Amino acid sequence: CKLFLDLSKHLPEDCYEAGSGMQKRCVDEQGRWKECEGCSTPTPAESMCPLAGSKFKVFRNSRQFETGKLNNKETCEASTCYPESWAKSKEECDAVNYCQGDCPYCDDASYWDYEGAKARQMCQFKGQSGEDLTSADCQIACGGNFTDTCKFVSSVRTGTPVCLTPPPVGENGTSCREVAKDGELSGAAVKKVKYTPLTCSTFARADCEWGKEAFNKLDCGVKRMQCKNKVDCQKSGRCEYRTDERRSETQGGFCVRPHEPLTFDEDMGLYDDRREKCQKLQTVLGLSETQFQQYGCVLFMESYQSTPTPAEKKKECHERLGGKWFPFAWGPWECEVPGYAWAKNDTSQFSGAGTHMCCIRWWGNGDSRECEMFSNQDDTAAKCSACGGEWMSMFKYKIYGQWISGEWQKNYKWQSRALDPVNTWISMVPDYKIAELWESIVNVVKTKPLSNFIECRMSPTFASLVGIATQEVPQPMLGKASLLPGQAASQDFGSVGVMTDASSYTGDKENTIALQSDSAKGNLAPASKRMLSEGGRALAEAPAGSLAASIS
Repeated sequence: CKLFLDLSKHLPEDCYEAGSGMQKRCVDEQGRWKECEGCSTPTPAESMCPLAGSKFKVFRNSRQFETGKLNNKETCEASTCYPESWAKSKEECDAVNYCQGDCPYCDDASYWDYEGAKARQMCQFKGQSGEDLTSADCQIACGGNFTDTCKFVSSVRTGTPVCLTPPPVGENGTSCREVAKDGELSGAAVKKVKYTPLTCSTFARADCEWGKEAFNKLDCGVKRMQCKNKVDCQKSGRCEYRTDERRSETQGGFCVRPHEPLTFDEDMGLYDDRREKCQKLQTVLGLSETQFQQYGCVLFMESYQSTPTPAEKKKECHERLGGKWFPFAWGPWECEVPGYAWAKNDTSQFSGAGTHMCCIRWWGNGDSRECEMFSNQDDTAAKCSACGGEWMSMFKYKIYGQWISGEWQKNYKWQSRALDPVNTWISMVPDYKIAELWESIVNVVKTKPLSNFIECRMSPTFASLVGIATQEVPQPMLGKASLLPGQAASQDFGSVGVMTDASSYTGDKENTIALQSDSAKGNLAPASKRMLSEGGRALAEAPAGSLAASIS
């Protein structure tokens, strides 16, 4: 016999609304719903079982069985959709196309409210193929004269035309729907026109602000939404201001004041006090906040929810704060604008949309390069380069959007289980053994020249003493030259040298040439000399017969 416990009945009475029996809901300081204190769902216990003293016991299902997945070769190597595994067929996988990221579009401020946005839409005339009308054709479509409700309007910035008209009268009242206008336009380039809904999404992002001002009923604004196509997705990103992006977006931009020159002190010299000067501006100018950035001091005039319009903020930034207003950039062409950032007009106010400055200290390379210190002294790229600086934008636009397309492919490979060795034995020579052998060889190589030097220095004296004792002509030893099989070598012994090539000695072990000087033989032919040479280079020159060599 089973009885399922209703745990909500075991909550304290204070957790329910008086009279309604509904469970209370509490709100935190940020206005978010949360569980009321002491009203969390209780843990099942024996005391909650009915009929106290009966045989009912609390049972909790603490395990759950899951069928194995990819547990055989067929299911493992079957084609699936990457990266969306929910698509179970190639057709569904091929339909997977979306953007990881968001794009800025012009839309109704309350675009999620479909009925409200539909009620705010207006109507316009367009050609049968959707083409825009000229001012002359629009006037003909309006009956020959413009009125307050039927008129031609165009964007000052982009020239986008709109032929505004009252909507056609429908069966259920007045509404705008896509329907052809009766009759043909006499004398117009476009013979037939149609009524077309005019909504915020009709405007390109560059015309969104104009659309809001010209057609205030629409309540247009730039909103970040799901990218509509691959081209928009691959351009999707952010302009990195290194400051409060949310506040800058809400205000439509932000105010920046250039840093003052570094301070020179007689004791400390030139030192960087830009951060301290930026912080002091908050009190001096009566601001809500200042933020130090390498390109300048960011000045925030009020909190997020501010009443002044961007135009009023721009005016205050230029006239009262002595800064420059940078509109919030939605695209790369608005973020990195050519031209000097702090160019001034005739009234000594900052003007122009340029964002470039001279960077005199930076780190990184290419797109990852970041400036650590900008200079306000150079206003052109040529002057900057002449001083060893780098002309670059204060802000960087980073692309984050990534277009995802489903790929129907085999993502796994089946590997049969087998008891195979996973380790391999490798004989290795200890490092210290190699070091010892190397030191030994180096010492041997260093000893031979030292031995020849000592023998060359001591042998004449020693040979002379032996010659006096034995009453024989002394033959001092000059040194011993080492010969290795098939190895070219060059060894010098004072004015005598021995040079061999790879074919000089073809034995199988090391050999030694002992060089001695026999002055008695040299006296027999003092006029003649003997030259040891090879390839035109003198190896040794000595009186004929005075050099004796023996190979051992």
